[in-house]
Amino acid sequence: MESTFGGMLNEESEDYGYHYLSQRLYPTLPKEQLPPWGVLIHPDEIRKIFAMGNGKFITTTGDQLTDFQLKNWIDMTVQSFQEELQWDIYPRLWRHRPLGTDVRIIEPFAEWDDPYDYKYTESQNFLLATRRKPIIQLHKWDLFYPWTGQRMLDLRSRAIIKHKAGILQSVFVRTPWSNVAPVETGIMAWRGMAGAGNVPGAYLVDYSTGYDHASRVPSELKEQIIKLFLISVMSSFGDGIIGGMANYSVSTGVISESIGTTMSATSSFYGARILQLTNEIKDWYKRNKNKYSHINFGVL
Repeated sequence: MESTFGGMLNEESEDYGYHYLSQRLYPTLPKEQLPPWGVLIHPDEIRKIFAMGNGKFITTTGDQLTDFQLKNWIDMTVQSFQEELQWDIYPRLWRHRPLGTDVRIIEPFAEWDDPYDYKYTESQNFLLATRRKPIIQLHKWDLFYPWTGQRMLDLRSRAIIKHKAGILQSVFVRTPWSNVAPVETGIMAWRGMAGAGNVPGAYLVDYSTGYDHASRVPSELKEQIIKLFLISVMSSFGDGIIGGMANYSVSTGVISESIGTTMSATSSFYGARILQLTNEIKDWYKRNKNKYSHINFGVL
């Protein structure tokens, strides 16, 4: 059954195993063999714990937030949070763009990543910092001649992956057709084959980032995602209950009723809680963002 409303938030998806996320980790597996990735935040957690007493999310006009809408909203919050943090949580599959005018068709669920420059003057090892992290799977890592499109080296089979740092290293590349030379001479020999040690090239990399299961996402990240999500929900649902209401009182005896209205963000419905969560998130960012975000560095 399709939703009567359009847009991503109204897609009626009930796959709480998130098998489509596993597809980004194991793109060659048939769909029926994909393991469940797991659910990071279930709508029931929001309804029965964080929105206790108002978990049905029914407005004064009878509108209601459904489970699939909450699920999609949570997913969108996760995607927005990981972009802000530059640290992938949901798995993502990155495919390199082709060199030159070549054409490459990738999966609908994959994303493009540009080739990486290889400059022999910048490193004594095959060392590469990927644009996204953490790395879960390395599907391909080749060194190509950019002007011919010919593969020079397959580095994947000898790669050492620093998953959290998003760094690939392949220092065990020996001299051509030999496994007896010292490790350090391997890259020098490959340079010499291309002429006077000058080997301009391009790394072409296919890899997956994020976490391989929902249970392995750190609790502190999940907590911040829940707070961001609650701010969005309370902002929308608060206006849906009674838009712009600041205070409400009823006196007995000579019965009277008083309602105060405001457009102030701090005095509206749920305003105090929204402000509290906003300050907590800002404080967390100041103390913890550098643990996850990219740090630029040079390799000598």
